[in-house]
Amino acid sequence: MKILMATMKMDIGGAETHIIELCRELVKRSHDVTVVSAGGRLVPELEEAGVKHIEIPFDRKNIISVIRSKIRIKKLLDAETFDIVHAHARIPAFLCAGPCSKRDIRFVTTAHFMFSTKFPWLKLSRWGEHTFAVSEDIMYYLRRYRIETQNITTVPNGIDQKKFARDEKLGADMRKALGAEEKKIILHVSRLDGPSSLCARKLLEAADKTAGKRNDLLFVFVGGGSVQRELSDIGAKINNRYGRRIVFFAGAQSDVRPYLSAADVFVGPSRAALEAMSASLPTVISGSEGHIGELTRDNFDFAINTNLCCRSAEAVDEKKLENDIFRMLDKSDDEINSLLSLQRELLSHYTVKNMTDIYEKEYERIAKIKTKTPPAAVICGYYGYANAGDRAMLCSTVLAIRQRVPDASLCVMSAKPRKTSREYIVGSVNKYNIIAIRKKLKEAGVLIFGSGNLLQDTTSKRSLAYYLYILKTARRLGVKTVVYSNGIGPISAASSRKVVPYLKDAVSVSMRDTGSYEFCMSHGVDARLSADPAFMLKIGFTPKSRGGYFLVTPKKNDVKGFDTLCELILDVSEKYDLKPVIAAMHSDEDAAYCRRLAKKTGALMIENGITDYGILYTTLCGAEFVLSERLHSLICACSAHCPMISVQNGKGSSLLKDLKLEYCIADSYEKVGQALDALMKNADKIRASLAESEMKMRSLAEREADIIAGFLK
Repeated sequence: MKILMATMKMDIGGAETHIIELCRELVKRSHDVTVVSAGGRLVPELEEAGVKHIEIPFDRKNIISVIRSKIRIKKLLDAETFDIVHAHARIPAFLCAGPCSKRDIRFVTTAHFMFSTKFPWLKLSRWGEHTFAVSEDIMYYLRRYRIETQNITTVPNGIDQKKFARDEKLGADMRKALGAEEKKIILHVSRLDGPSSLCARKLLEAADKTAGKRNDLLFVFVGGGSVQRELSDIGAKINNRYGRRIVFFAGAQSDVRPYLSAADVFVGPSRAALEAMSASLPTVISGSEGHIGELTRDNFDFAINTNLCCRSAEAVDEKKLENDIFRMLDKSDDEINSLLSLQRELLSHYTVKNMTDIYEKEYERIAKIKTKTPPAAVICGYYGYANAGDRAMLCSTVLAIRQRVPDASLCVMSAKPRKTSREYIVGSVNKYNIIAIRKKLKEAGVLIFGSGNLLQDTTSKRSLAYYLYILKTARRLGVKTVVYSNGIGPISAASSRKVVPYLKDAVSVSMRDTGSYEFCMSHGVDARLSADPAFMLKIGFTPKSRGGYFLVTPKKNDVKGFDTLCELILDVSEKYDLKPVIAAMHSDEDAAYCRRLAKKTGALMIENGITDYGILYTTLCGAEFVLSERLHSLICACSAHCPMISVQNGKGSSLLKDLKLEYCIADSYEKVGQALDALMKNADKIRASLAESEMKMRSLAEREADIIAGFLK
């Protein structure tokens, strides 16, 4: 593959080292790699590894520089055919996203840090068609940008551990150069810029305090940046105060191995801490975002989940640093060996091979996808709206097809085609642009109609008329129509007579529930019983234990219904000693209503609504049960093995009947109490039953995806 890496500058820093290690390994695997940046000290290392470097000032924010940089990146993309463009910082991502989209080049990003999500930065940020996060907590942060779980992959910071292995001769030479043969060296390596220098500042304060207690310590700071001189001046004052060298600033260094080999204790976060551990150096994990201290079995997982950046840990201060440094220096040989063994175990998660394997797998997957070529199929459904259920169906359908036909070009009819195209890496056309739809149908020759209850006339007769028109257009054009995991109804007898002929004309018909399947059978339509495609979408994270709460996913109701639901939430919360959590499955319709519920009952509310199935899945995995008026929260609950009650929801009731959970159906909120009592008595039995049902439903959905893929090959 031909890969373009874009970053602000190739100077000393964790993200830059991450890029170098990735590029070096990709070149070893015979990929053609180019880096574009404003240059820097690390460019010679790139070129030595066989990586081409092109200088564009991606580090400048002024409008003239931005315009010039955008012109140059466009010319580069026109001149060379890249399979992947990979941005590693906010400015390069902003400049590369648009040109890649217009040229049908797959664009990915890596989030190395957490940036401000305030206006205007939230609007100006551009994330890739797939985004990599260097830690689990950054992955959660990315959800503030409404990036869906299936479009995020967590990737470790790959460390070339041999590159930083301790060298006693290098260490001895460095100790001699520092005049510290008889001293204990405390080393800190970081970029000394603004807020990122907090740990260095606190370490300087610790150096000042310890100088009066011990005279055998030398604090060495490696790194450059905007506040290097200021901190160096503080260090000089400390040295003058005690009349000896206590603090030494080495400045930016492209090779830190001599310093790591000379040191006795390392203090720092993230990649610098991993490099120190690679040098078998006892490490105090501490940074500007928090303080973990010595690695232990208790904080092991937390360290990994935050990429050793200490986010959400207790704040760093000079007293913690002083205590941890002294503790390290006073350890016995056996205690040091035990610590180093645990550090080596942690390092096994951070190999360059592991990191590159993850990147390469995703590169190869999405590089095959084209969105500007004639589509293999047009997908029709209720897409482009803030409805978590329909988003889940589209996501699972696209992923299932791509697993079976990796290079399938797909076109989705959507109310927001640009947004849909970006989120699912598909071509997209406005669902109301009939001329464009006809053109795409002619190109494709296949219409995938579904999923969902598109063929119904209860909510709107205009909706039914629209979908019948699409089916009619496909028939006139001679396009193969695949009715995919649909639901029928509620629908009147008169409307049924209009629907049936189109079902009979389809080359394939499958229904997601027994009632719809029986409708087809009774009207002479050759159909299969399938399952909602969202059953294939088991994404998100499973909590280690349930969280002492229950979830409510309501629909907007009238004043009487609101008061009844408020009273129910309070009663259930008190009776079972559980915290209520409320989520809007259809943000546009239900978010304001849910906020009122949360305010009235004191419940927690998930953001402004659920648009990401991964968040819903994770929430349900930790819930005791869910009370729902929305079908897809029930489907997701089945995947999460979470007991559920369907409330005044025909589609939900149909699902629970198929799951053999009729006693978990409530016709109204007034009748939830009785159903809930039965649920709580049988909670463990229900969880076991849902585990079996989930496997069956997923198998049905997977079988249907196999059939659909057969029409596209």
